[in-house]
Amino acid sequence: MTYNSSSLHTFRDAMFDLASAHPVKTVGALRAGMEAIAEANPPADDLVIETTDLGGVAAVAITAPGASRDRVILHFHGGGWVSGSPNSHAGMLGELSRAAQSQVIVIDHSLAPEHPFPASYDESIRSYEAVRMLGKPFAVTGDSSGGGMALNVLAYASSQGHQDARAALLISPWADLTLSLPSISQLADRDPMVDVDALRDAVRAYAGNHDLKNPHISPLFADMHNFPPLLIHVGSDEILLDDSLEIDQKVRAAGGRSYLEVWPEMLHVWHIQTGALPQAHDGLKRAGEFLMEYLEK
Repeated sequence: MTYNSSSLHTFRDAMFDLASAHPVKTVGALRAGMEAIAEANPPADDLVIETTDLGGVAAVAITAPGASRDRVILHFHGGGWVSGSPNSHAGMLGELSRAAQSQVIVIDHSLAPEHPFPASYDESIRSYEAVRMLGKPFAVTGDSSGGGMALNVLAYASSQGHQDARAALLISPWADLTLSLPSISQLADRDPMVDVDALRDAVRAYAGNHDLKNPHISPLFADMHNFPPLLIHVGSDEILLDDSLEIDQKVRAAGGRSYLEVWPEMLHVWHIQTGALPQAHDGLKRAGEFLMEYLEK
């Protein structure tokens, strides 16, 4: 993980300026901002992008040249359960397909507040069961809130005695909706990408009056026994850093194999910034290598 940090510092400064000049105050503004990611980081022209469905859940399949359709990466996109889409993440997921030489399928899950918990939770389980039925080697991955969804799926699979998923990848996962871990406040002045007030708004929209320690809502409180090999990527300056540290500790304590990589100075889900940060490609290459190690077995 050696890199020239000048591009990162330039990008970080620009994100702080943007957050100061145009603070996100509404779900609509957040959704517009997430979709703007696709404009700044568009998918490569050589990708095959197709609509599909998994268990009745709308989804998009993304396949890079040379990637095998006989290996599947089931991905859950971020956006705090209130925003984001397969479109906003297509650039990143296309490069993950390229790096892992596997087809990526990302579900277009329901968003709060129109569809609060348990809508997207139920859809994640249905899509996982549909991928299982394909009979192909597969991995489970997710970024940010989608990392939480991926954790939900892994916990569900464990509760059912399933051992089908070959590996898992979490990128800057958000797994504790109580927002009680120390990094939430300790790193607030170093994280230009995630604002704690926006997180609180997303929690209210998604979880409503439900118990935030319900493991289906905050999978940090789930049983993490019998997980597949897990790679966690997180930046050292993220307010959600402690979510990753706690997940890694819990999986290891349960006897699992967790590989935590804290990337110095990196921002929340930096992998998605394929048009701005060389480190995005570095992270995706590392992730692809990890997934391929297990998908090829």
